[in-house]
Amino acid sequence: MKKIIISLYCIILCSVYGKAQTAWNSTTAYQSPTQVTKVIGGTTYTFDCTASSPTYTDPSIAGNNWAWTVHYSGTTQPVLAGGFTYSAGAKVSAIVNGTSYIFDCIANNAADPQLSSSNWAWNVDYSGTIQPILVGYKYLVGAKVSAILSNNSNYVFECLQINTIDPKSNANGYAWAITNDLILPWVDYHYKTIDTKVTYNGQSYSLVKETQVGNSPLTNAVYWKIDNEWSASCSNYIAGNEVWKKIGTTVYYFTALKTGTGFDPTLTAGNSYWTVSVDGGKLPYNSILNYSIPGTKVTYNNITYTLTKSASTSDIPGSSPTIWATDAALTSDCFRSLSCTSVVGFDGTDYNKSYQTGNTPSYSSIKLKYYDNSNLTVELPNTLVNMGAERNPTAPLALNGNDLLLRGSSDHYHGLGYYGSSGNVADATTPQKRNFADTPIDGPVLYGWAGGALGIRQRQQVDATTGISLEKIALRWDWASVNIGSTALPMNFIVNGTGKVGIGTNSPNATVQIGTDVGNTLHCCGDGRGVIITSNSNGVNDGGRALLELHSPKGINNLIIQSLNDNAFIGTLGPNPKPLSIQQQGGSVVMGDAVAGYICNLLVNGSVGIGTTAIPTAYKLAVGGAIIAEKVSVKMQGQWPVPDYVFAKSYNLPLLKDVECYVKANSHLPEVPSEKEINKDGLDVAQMNIILLKKVEELTLYLIDQNKKIEQQAKDIEMLKRIKQ
Repeated sequence: MKKIIISLYCIILCSVYGKAQTAWNSTTAYQSPTQVTKVIGGTTYTFDCTASSPTYTDPSIAGNNWAWTVHYSGTTQPVLAGGFTYSAGAKVSAIVNGTSYIFDCIANNAADPQLSSSNWAWNVDYSGTIQPILVGYKYLVGAKVSAILSNNSNYVFECLQINTIDPKSNANGYAWAITNDLILPWVDYHYKTIDTKVTYNGQSYSLVKETQVGNSPLTNAVYWKIDNEWSASCSNYIAGNEVWKKIGTTVYYFTALKTGTGFDPTLTAGNSYWTVSVDGGKLPYNSILNYSIPGTKVTYNNITYTLTKSASTSDIPGSSPTIWATDAALTSDCFRSLSCTSVVGFDGTDYNKSYQTGNTPSYSSIKLKYYDNSNLTVELPNTLVNMGAERNPTAPLALNGNDLLLRGSSDHYHGLGYYGSSGNVADATTPQKRNFADTPIDGPVLYGWAGGALGIRQRQQVDATTGISLEKIALRWDWASVNIGSTALPMNFIVNGTGKVGIGTNSPNATVQIGTDVGNTLHCCGDGRGVIITSNSNGVNDGGRALLELHSPKGINNLIIQSLNDNAFIGTLGPNPKPLSIQQQGGSVVMGDAVAGYICNLLVNGSVGIGTTAIPTAYKLAVGGAIIAEKVSVKMQGQWPVPDYVFAKSYNLPLLKDVECYVKANSHLPEVPSEKEINKDGLDVAQMNIILLKKVEELTLYLIDQNKKIEQQAKDIEMLKRIKQ
């Protein structure tokens, strides 16, 4: 009894105050959310009770994991393997292959993290300590492990994606990359970390770009850079080896052309054995060196050149344009210095050298000409640039009748250019005429293959590809149309002052005119009479030729719609209205002409209200007043529910006694709408006629039955009379 009371007291305390962490006692019953401690193997563990009812089970026994979970409070402890339950987020330590590892619990489980088959529930934790790889165990991105490869060297691998695969196979380079801090022999693998160092054929290389399998330091200088300085004591360089050596204070990189060379790459005698490396950088040109790899870049007289084919020592940049292509800008420092004495043009000829120290050159001083596929960049402050012809420029950029192509020299479909006669240019040496679309524009033309647009941009990040909040299209055109604004961001078209708009005419005589004086024309606000659509020559209603006139209040008529035959008038007293006449006097609407035999139909795709503006939902016609007609025919679109079934033998005719009871209770016949319903919803004439017809037919049956009874009663009376006689 005392044990039960203590257990109940503990349960009450736990439920009131939450988890109470005490040493587990075999005489105490526990249930969730109790927390206890238990010493196992010299380590004190904390357990959370998950049982919903009191239990005396021992948490240190793995088989009791249904009632207990190992608690993790931030301290990593040795794993309790063999069936103990851990919650997601817990960290434990465990010894695998003689090394202690930390494991992260990623799912509530009772699996043993020391087994690779438990990788669904545990990750190998990486907190900065590089440990031997556990093949088959799960690693997260960024983890680093060590592994001994076939050359007996211990390499460090970085995890690139969550995986359980072996990094020792280069086929798994997509998931692992070598990232050693030590200099180890190169292996055919995925290298990621820049400046990772390897040795290959006795030379040291540094990684300059992440590389995949198959890119050895010997054949892929794009990824690997040699670390070795050339040494006279080394005579076993092989073809492809790279070395560096200083000439003065400049470090040059060289690539061996032959195997077994011991010649100095900086001497003329070594030219047949060494060449300047293509990835050596933009270094000053040196005439004693060998340049034989296309793509090698040098600087010469402040200009950058790219080697296009193997050069000899006599092929000097600037004088050999077919071998050295210019790809850098002439700098302002060159033009502002008297020391610039051998600047070479893009066509291989010298520039005019009439430079002025400290000043920009005169117009006749510089003639830049395009050569090969190089880029042309001019850096001359406050200097006007001339392109396309030898004329004195009067603007920062003068195209001189040439087009500015917006997508490159090979695309002639998107550009900006002047079209017309160039004879009005004062300094034009050869006047020329260019038409656009067979039209002498005499002005600039912006053109595109499928069209173009003029816009407004306030976007700060001009390289953004989405979003319209800071951009508007003011004008856009294509093959078929011209649009102002867009649906998302509309724009207004405004003509200020006394300007006029002509559509289909070059000489509008109104604010807006559509068409010429001979064809169909829209005049707007031009003569004070309003809007006129005519087909005559002067826009005046001369005997019924105006198609549409919208007049101001000063006019005689407010609205006229007519044709050559006076077919229609609206708001007019015109003679003999034919198809349609809406007149002021009497407010009548006449459609057709019975005398002339004109018949017109009125089709309304909606609802019609006569004498009322309140048209109930689902009704097509609402009349606020009486309707008079000689004949009204109601015809349904479908089949009429005519109650002829009343006369069928199977029809169950209500008993008059039941009808009497219904009338007394409801004050109206069965199936007939009540007074309240009719006042609320109105009277459906067609439905009511059907109901009344049914009642008449039922009444007829009642009368027939009543008549039969009367006739029978008459026969019975006659028989009684005879009996009495």
